[in-house]
Amino acid sequence: QLHVRPPVRRNLAVVLAPSCPGVARAKVRTARHGEAEEARIGEDARVVVHSGGGDLEVDGHPLAGLALVTVAGRHYSIDDSGIAVRPPFLPG
Repeated sequence: QLHVRPPVRRNLAVVLAPSCPGVARAKVRTARHGEAEEARIGEDARVVVHSGGGDLEVDGHPLAGLALVTVAGRHYSIDDSGIAVRPPFLPG
């Protein structure tokens, strides 16, 4: 959590992109979309977190939960009950 003056409490997301000898470090790109924070890791991984704890919108689709993680084309939603595989978003 981050504490600033005047007193505001916000949860911050931490994303680890490990590397090791012989493996190039993945490029990490970050963006902010309103209250949501996004991290893209390498070519196929993405984490979207709503730092204010409200409703999350990802690619124009509402999502009930704390975060969406995409790894190797699979989507996972994270909420208070745990992690669940979720179907891909339908176009439109």
